[in-house]
Amino acid sequence: MNKNIMNEFIDELAERFADKFYNRYEKFLKKFNDNQQVIKKTKAKRYARVKEIPTLYPSFTASSMRWLIFNEETNNFSKCIKRVGRKVLIDLDNFEKWIDKNNEGTTKF
Repeated sequence: MNKNIMNEFIDELAERFADKFYNRYEKFLKKFNDNQQVIKKTKAKRYARVKEIPTLYPSFTASSMRWLIFNEETNNFSKCIKRVGRKVLIDLDNFEKWIDKNNEGTTKF
């Protein structure tokens, strides 16, 4: 008799645990899927350090990038710069827009 009561008790506990676990799992999945949809909707920004720019854009040297940063107020380059502490990062999307904007007035061959 005691074994039977013990087995029923264990079965009841297992059922309660399974229900709790399943409810938590469903909540987790819903939250995870919602976060994935938010991530898909937002476009991640692309940043690069000054030393990395010459590998991405060979026509710009690290020295020329430093000159652009130093004169950022006169050449409208400030939109391309993101400062994090002492680090200077270049927003690549804005950098490409800046290149296109400054290329408009040049003569074409």
